[in-house]
Amino acid sequence: MSASVLANLCLVFFLIGVGVASVRPVQAPTFVIYALIALLLVGVWLVRSKRAVSVQVLLLGFLIGWCLTGLWRVHHFSTYRYGSAYRFTGVITEPADIRATSQLLSVLPDQAIAEGLDSKLRRTLIRIRAPRYPTYQYGDRLSVAGVIDRPEPFSGFNYPLYLERYQIYGEITRSPHIEKIGSGYGNRFSAWLYGIRQSTEDRIAHTLSEPEASFLAGILLGSKRSIPADIQADLQTTGTVHIVVISGSNITILLEILLYFLPVYKRKSQLLAVIILGFLVSAISGASASVLRGATVAVLSRYLKLRSRFPWPTPFLLVSVTFLCLYNPLLLAADPGFQISFAAFAGLAYLATPLADRIRRSAWLGRIPEPMQESIAQTLAASCGISALSFKEFGQLSLLGLVVNPIVLWLLYPITTVGLILAFFGWIPPVAAMVKLPLWLSLHLTLRTVSTFARWPVGVIHANISWLGLGLFYALLIPIIYLLFHRKLRHVSALTQKT
Repeated sequence: MSASVLANLCLVFFLIGVGVASVRPVQAPTFVIYALIALLLVGVWLVRSKRAVSVQVLLLGFLIGWCLTGLWRVHHFSTYRYGSAYRFTGVITEPADIRATSQLLSVLPDQAIAEGLDSKLRRTLIRIRAPRYPTYQYGDRLSVAGVIDRPEPFSGFNYPLYLERYQIYGEITRSPHIEKIGSGYGNRFSAWLYGIRQSTEDRIAHTLSEPEASFLAGILLGSKRSIPADIQADLQTTGTVHIVVISGSNITILLEILLYFLPVYKRKSQLLAVIILGFLVSAISGASASVLRGATVAVLSRYLKLRSRFPWPTPFLLVSVTFLCLYNPLLLAADPGFQISFAAFAGLAYLATPLADRIRRSAWLGRIPEPMQESIAQTLAASCGISALSFKEFGQLSLLGLVVNPIVLWLLYPITTVGLILAFFGWIPPVAAMVKLPLWLSLHLTLRTVSTFARWPVGVIHANISWLGLGLFYALLIPIIYLLFHRKLRHVSALTQKT
């Protein structure tokens, strides 16, 4: 077994270990003892073995992933007396998630009074469902009284594990008593970034009418709070909801535009600028799992491009996912957005180039404009990657996306370009007046196209599959892809850098 293949398999077993430790309950004393014993035995076996070390290395990769995830969960684990009333003061750690009649607040307690309270309360967050008004901001200091409940799964979704990914272990939803006692207690840099986000949203809302304003805010910032429910449903039906979710394609477009206007010419300076801009865009957009995955891929792609190197699909995927799992091991098993984002990128990495070649050589598809050919190839490739996961997570798959995406995706680049001009220079009245009409027309055309296709009575397949069915689907898909396109699966093309 070559060193490169062994390294890839080691990363695969590392991710398997991360997934196993994510879905199994972790008990602190028992886990630490077993983890240390297992690592010690495998380490001794690896040192003393005189044969091939492949099995030992793979097992070591699995144990490292298992131990890393388990120790992360043990460190952040908190024991509340669920169902008991608590009174505490704390600071809001992120902007409120505004809903139609309520708002979700993530609060970090710093003082608390309750029977059986332990010191680990300070390490975890509490999610509070508060009334819609009055609104609260990042950094507000609150006095809260209410009953802390245990998050419960619903509709087959592991909601407690999803909240644990954000270090949230308790909820207060039953009429909490909230009193604001101060503001400005958050991190100054984070407050500055959130201020930029809010000012950008306000400038867009002041220049454009609805629903175009909220749609542009979703494209630039990933904000879906003010998008009307009917438009969100249309986006979901037509498989175009990714347009208003900051992903790798959005971040790559933003980076390309920003780098074009920056006076940066040296390779090291360009790489540093990409890293800084990627971090800022991710932070302003909310740093969700799909955002972090997109930013990581965009930065790695730019790094390899600056070094005139072609990234291989498998190590490129594995390294990017491993890097994010080191940041937060629960991303792999707890966040459906991250899973779908990764599956879509995998489909693009392996299939975008061979599908684009087939379309280009096609007798009738080869006659359509090249940008639309690329959109069709990307849509087909991403759909292959996420099809089974879409059935598993949402119980449906939209085939309309195969038609709608090639029609509207070519508008994403000009919308993003003009939208950035509005975001940076919209405070100048002549600039706002100049970009208002073309921006509104592009957004309106996109929305009308999506709403028109969403009214079609066909195009959505409903089905539910189990985890076993999900595994069998991808186990069959991988050899089929290899047999069909094995001569084309050597490098990630330029198309994959737009994911």
